[in-house]
Amino acid sequence: MELSEKKTKARFKEIFSWCMFDFANSSYITVVITTLYSTFFVSYIVIGKKGDFFWAIATAAGNLLTVIIGPVLGAISDFKASKKRYLIITSILCIFATMLLYFPGKGDIFFSMLLVSVSYMAFALTENFISSFLPEISSKKNMGKISGYAWALGYIGGVISLIISIFIIKKFGNVQGVKISMLFIGVFFFLSALPSFINLKERSMKKALPKGKKILKAAFSDLIETFKNARKNKNLLVFLLSFFFFSCGIAIVFTFSAIYAKQELGFKMSELMLLIIGVNLLASVGAFIFGYIQDKIGAKLTVIITLIIWCAVILGITLTTGKTAFFAIGIFVGLSLGSTQSASRAMIGLLTKDGRFGEDYGLWGLSGKFAAIIGSLSFGLLVYLTNSRRLAVLATLIFFVLGLIILFFVKINKNFETE
Repeated sequence: MELSEKKTKARFKEIFSWCMFDFANSSYITVVITTLYSTFFVSYIVIGKKGDFFWAIATAAGNLLTVIIGPVLGAISDFKASKKRYLIITSILCIFATMLLYFPGKGDIFFSMLLVSVSYMAFALTENFISSFLPEISSKKNMGKISGYAWALGYIGGVISLIISIFIIKKFGNVQGVKISMLFIGVFFFLSALPSFINLKERSMKKALPKGKKILKAAFSDLIETFKNARKNKNLLVFLLSFFFFSCGIAIVFTFSAIYAKQELGFKMSELMLLIIGVNLLASVGAFIFGYIQDKIGAKLTVIITLIIWCAVILGITLTTGKTAFFAIGIFVGLSLGSTQSASRAMIGLLTKDGRFGEDYGLWGLSGKFAAIIGSLSFGLLVYLTNSRRLAVLATLIFFVLGLIILFFVKINKNFETE
C-alpha cells in the first residue's frame, strides 16, 4: 500500500471516528462471543454436555475462514486502495449474521454454529481493516496513545451494549430476551460505526496491476510476496510468533470466561453480568492508562508487563473456588486485557515497513486467528477429554509463558524504528 503524496495530518474528527469503530464492534465480541450468546448456546441451544466443544468448533471455524480470506482481501484492498470499502462490507456481513441469531431455537445447533462462524469471521475481518488505518492517522510517537484511546472506547461500547441487553432480557425473559438482544446488537453496531464509515479517509494509492494479471491473481502474487517480505523483517516475524502464543490464551479467556464462571463456579446471570461489566470498564481504564505508559516506556515493555500479569491471573483462576476471589482476579484481567491488545496493535505499526500496512496487518490478523483456532479447540478438546475446565485453564498458562519468552527476542530501538 503506497500512501498518497498529498497525505495530510489526521484531524481529531477522523481519529475519533476511527476510535468509534472499536466502540461499535466491541458490542459484538462482548455480548455475542464473550457473555450472553455463548452461555445461551451452551445452556439452551445445545442439549447435553457437549456445549463447550460445539462452541469451540463454531468460533474456530470463523477464525479459519478469516485465515483463508483475510490475507487475500488485505492484498486486494491494497491494490485497489479500498480498505474503507471492505471495512463497510465486512461490517454489514457481521451485523446481518448477528441479527439472524434471533432465529435458532433449542436443538438448532448447526444453524446457530453457522451464524456464529460467519459473524465471527466478518468481525475478525473488520479488525484487520480498521487496524490498517492506524499508521495513517498517527505517528510512531503517538500510535500507542491513539490505539489505547480506541481500545478504551471499545470496552465502554461493550459495557453499554451489555447493560442495554440485560434490560432487554429482564423485560422479555431469558430466551426471548437473548434473541432480541441479537437484533439490538446489529443496530448498535451499525449506528456506532457510521462515523467511521463517513469520516475515515483512504490515503493509499492504487497499485498498478502487473501486465496480464487480473486483480485476484495479482492479489495472490502479492500475498506470496508479502510472506517473502515478512521473512526479511525478522523482528516482525518474531513478534507475530509471540503474539500467536499469547493470543491463544487471550482467545480462551474471551471465548470461555463466561461459560467457566457460570458452569464451574455457579455464577448467576446477574453476577456474571456484573463481572463482565466490571472487567470491561477496567479494561477500558487499562487501555487508556497503558496507552500513555506505552509511549513513555515502549510497546514491548508494556506487553511484557501485561503478560506477566496474565500468567498470575491464570494461576489465580486455577486455584480459586469462590466467587469473591474470582471477582478479585477479574480486576487484573480487565487491566491487562485492554493494554495487551492495544500495545500489540501498536507494535505491528512500529515494526511494519512503509507501504506494507495492509499486508502486515493482514498477517497480524492471520496470526491472531490461527491463535483463536488453536486456543479455542485446545480448551474445548481438553474439557471434552478430561471433563475438567480447571485443568484446561491451567494448560492456558503454557501459551502465555511461550509468548513472553519469545517476546524478549523482538528488538526495537529508542527511535521506534525496527532494528
